[in-house]
Amino acid sequence: MNINVKYGIGSKVWTIRNCKAVQSEVLGISVFESGVFYRIRSDSTIFKSETVSENECFATKLELLEHIKNG
Repeated sequence: MNINVKYGIGSKVWTIRNCKAVQSEVLGISVFESGVFYRIRSDSTIFKSETVSENECFATKLELLEHIKNG
C-alpha cells in the first residue's frame, strides 16, 4: 500500500492561524481514514505545535491566497 502526502517532515507550508497567513515547518505526519494531518510548529520553538489538515496547507503564500480568494 502506498500513501502519498504533499509535504514531508521539515517542509515549509503556509496556512492560516489567527486570521493571518503564516509559514510553518512540518514536524510530523499522521495518516487516518479521514485524511492526512500535519503537526506544524506553532511558534519559534519546537515545543509548541498544532495539527492541521493537508487541505489547509499550501506550498506558497500565493497558493494560500488564491485558495481563499476562490473560496
